[in-house]
Amino acid sequence: MMNKFTNWVEVKLMNNDTESLLNYRSLAPFAQFNHPTQEHFLPLIAFLGASETSAAKRIHQGVEFELLTLDAYSFS
Repeated sequence: MMNKFTNWVEVKLMNNDTESLLNYRSLAPFAQFNHPTQEHFLPLIAFLGASETSAAKRIHQGVEFELLTLDAYSFS
């Protein structure tokens, strides 16, 4: 479940699909399981909006306790 969600996010970021990311709660697989509340996902949207270009690159991918995915992206 976790990998499907994080892979979906990565694909949408790489394809600059802002519309899908804004509607992730209804479009992303297992969104409710991975983010039952929005406070940990919305900063990604804020950084995406603040970037001069929306080109995202994953700079860190980590899994903690076989439950939490801790991905980090750079926007250039």
